[in-house]
This record gives sequence, C-alpha cells and structure tokens, in this order.
Amino acid sequence: MARDAREWCKIYAKYNSGTYNNQWYEGCLAAHIVCFIRSTLQNKKTLRYNDYTKDEFSKCNCNPPYSAEAAISARGDLNPANGTYEFPGQGHVNHGALDYKHL
Repeated sequence: MARDAREWCKIYAKYNSGTYNNQWYEGCLAAHIVCFIRSTLQNKKTLRYNDYTKDEFSKCNCNPPYSAEAAISARGDLNPANGTYEFPGQGHVNHGALDYKHL
C-alpha cells in the first residue's frame, strides 16, 4: 500500500496495477467490445452502431436470442419484458445507460 502520491506512482508504474492485467478484464464484455472496435478501421462508425439484435456480443441463450444489456451502451429497457434470459440482469430492466469508450 502506498503512503503518498509519489510512492503510489512508483507502485503503479511497476505493476500496472488496476488496469489491463486484472483478472476481471479478461471476461469483461466492454473490454472485448473495445478490443473488437480497435481492430476495425471504422471506429466512429462502429461506436455509433448499436444494433444489439445483430451484434455478436449481444447474443445469448435467451428468447429473443440477444440482450440489449450486452450492447455497447447497455439498454435493459429495450429488452422485451416477456423475454426469457439466462439471468435477471440480462433481461428487461428499467434503465438505460450512458456509455463512453475512449479509443
């Protein structure tokens, strides 16, 4: 644990702690989406795209077979209330999200 800002910077620089080396990043859907977008040449066009019904990352074992919660900007309010989903947070929820990806 760092005792001051200078020490924190040294520790952070040495271990890159808190960023891409963490175990959660590997399974993070947003991280996969950003990596996919970075691999394309159409970053702005892709970022504006939010057709979760056809997006590869939004597919699930659900009825319908996709979830707007897995879109680049999660919108649970767009999922059908009568849909069936693998877990509750993937289905219809009363919220929309603002999402910002910095490339």
